[in-house]
Amino acid sequence: MRSAVVKAAAVVEAKEIAYGSRLLAEIGRIRADAERLQAEAEGQQDIKTALVGIRQRLHVCELEARLSGEIESGTRLTVNVAPVLDEAAMLRIARTILARHAPLELSGAVNLPLERSAHVGPDDHAKPDEA
Repeated sequence: MRSAVVKAAAVVEAKEIAYGSRLLAEIGRIRADAERLQAEAEGQQDIKTALVGIRQRLHVCELEARLSGEIESGTRLTVNVAPVLDEAAMLRIARTILARHAPLELSGAVNLPLERSAHVGPDDHAKPDEA
């Protein structure tokens, strides 16, 4: 089973590398076009078009750097993993949080229902003074 997962991951990685290589090759062709068009504009002494060509070449360089990982795109993914708890444990945690962070006038009134769970005794709940 483990070797099948490793093989599948290797296949996916190889496809991603091939795709990345195709993207970089296309960027190279776009760069060559931008350089050629910029040179033509400069040859015709068309300064505005030559400046546009320079700007496009800069965009191509930036895109290539982003794709190669030299520039971070700023997009980050954060994955938070929580332990799996039964309902009674989650209710104890919720009561504790509410007891610690609720306004004083509500701290004694926190009473969450115990639907579909086993009865939890009074000793199982954390009290604000014990925390």
